[in-house]
Formats: sequence, structure tokens, C-alpha cells
Amino acid sequence: ALRRQLGPGLIVTVPGRGYQLALPAPRIAALLGRDDDLATLRSALAAGGLVTLTGEGGIGKSALAAAWAAATPGVLHVALDGIDDEEAAVCQALAAALRLPAGAGVAAASAALAGTGAVWLDDADGAVAALAAVLDRLLQGRPRLPVLVTTRETLGLPTEQVLRLRGLSLEAGCAVLRHELGAALAGEIGEAPLVALCHRVEGHPLALAWWVEQLRSGGAARLAAMHGPTAVARFEAAGPHPPRHHHLCAAVAGSAGRLSPELRELWQALATLPDPFTFDDLPPTLGSEAQRADGLTALVDRSLVSVVTPLQTRAE
Repeated sequence: ALRRQLGPGLIVTVPGRGYQLALPAPRIAALLGRDDDLATLRSALAAGGLVTLTGEGGIGKSALAAAWAAATPGVLHVALDGIDDEEAAVCQALAAALRLPAGAGVAAASAALAGTGAVWLDDADGAVAALAAVLDRLLQGRPRLPVLVTTRETLGLPTEQVLRLRGLSLEAGCAVLRHELGAALAGEIGEAPLVALCHRVEGHPLALAWWVEQLRSGGAARLAAMHGPTAVARFEAAGPHPPRHHHLCAAVAGSAGRLSPELRELWQALATLPDPFTFDDLPPTLGSEAQRADGLTALVDRSLVSVVTPLQTRAE
């Protein structure tokens, strides 16, 4: 009866698991310009195995993963935000999602996953080492199970396929602004200022969301009056997600807070360099060439530094 009332496609039968509510993904502005990224994600997961969707805080990893999950039957969602970096905590979260008894281990989870089409482990930033250890054992028994992990830091597993999500293109960023502002307000502001704004924030979805709020309340005059990245960093928005999904300072602090003293020193030193910079721009006071290379690689792996090729600009 409930299936008839809700309409076709909203309740699906998952073998071995029973019924599951399958709400369609909303076509929100956060997904505008992400069609190619979504297609790449679907293709990677269709082959099975572990895929890590990584990128800086607020870049839209969870939104893109949610769009994939909404269109994929039988996805098990496991929320890892806020858990300790301990294997027992990861197993507990996995057991809770599978409705297993507390204390169930990897073997029990592997058996329970027999009727699952795919697994999405979301917000794994604080439990990367523990999750890597658990997945290393889990995927030995189920190597073809599609497993998606959203995190700012790669897991470092040999079977891991890493997809790095970057800011929106200049065209997509402007499309988001026009979509959210509406034709009247976007026309009042003008195309050139919108393009300059998208270029300035490098297509970062969270920064664009902050500017949408500012422009809705203050119009074109607010755009002329606001300058500097500190204004963007103050953005906070209400919502059900963790603060780091709504606050640029919190988004960066979530990754920076887990850096070693040496990596923190290197990261802070990078703030004094031109944008973009090359490896040769790193001051020798930060260690030997090998130490600087290892440190820079570690910051890239933690999504605190983006690699820009000679044929690419930050707005692309």
C-alpha cells in the first residue's frame, strides 16, 4: 500500500535486506557543473573495488556521492563523521549500518554485505588509518564490491582508485550563481562581476554559497563593498551537516588540525609563496630536498595543496 501511495521507484527491494527507501537526488545548485565528475565516479565504481573521492573541505564530495548513491540500487551508507581513528569504532559504525549486533567484526560485516549492491563510507577524515586497515581485510573477501569513501585524505591502499574533486569550472561556477540568484538579481549585478567573483574563489562551492547569501541580502553593492578571503572564511550556514560543511574556516581546520608540527610549518610557509608556486620556490630552511618533496606530497594527499599543471589554471 505504501509503495502505491509513494509512486513507482521510491521503494525498492534489496535482496537479503528487505525494503529500502530510494529518494531521487535533488537537482540542486551544488551539482550543477558536476555531470562529468558524476559520470567519472559512476564509471569507476561500476568496475567494482575501492574508490576514494577526495578533495578539500567544502568542495562537494558528499553531495556528488549522494547523487551517485541516489541513482544506484542497494547502496549502504555508513556515516563516519566524528568517530575515533580506531578499527573498533569503524567496525561499530559498519555494524550499525548493517544492523548487526554491537561488537561484530570484519568477518560478520563481510557476510552481511552479501546482499548489498555497494557501500558508501562518508566523512572518513578523522578515521583514515583505521578505515584503511578495516577495508584492507574486508575487500580481501569481496574484491569486486563497489566501495566509495569520501575523505580529504587518501587511504594509501594498493587497490585504491583515487578521484580528486576540484572546484567548479568558471562556466559552471557562474551557472551556479545565476541559478541561485535568479535572473533579476544576476542581471542587476552583471556578467563581468560574476565571472570575476567565480575566478576569485576558484569555483569553490562553499565560497560560492557564501557569496550567494551576501548578494541576496545586499545586492551588487555588497559585492563592491566586500573584499578579501577573510570575509569568505567567516561564512556559516544552517543545516543538518557538520560545521565543516558550512564554514570555510572549519573546513580547513579539520585537515590542518591533524597535521604533524613539521607539516604544519611547511603548510604555513606555503602561504607566503606566490600563487601558483613551484617546488623551487620552497625555502631551503624547510629541510632537505627529499624532506620538502615528501612534505609537499603529504599535503597534496590531505587535500591542503592542489597540483596545477602548466596547461591548467585554478579557475579551470
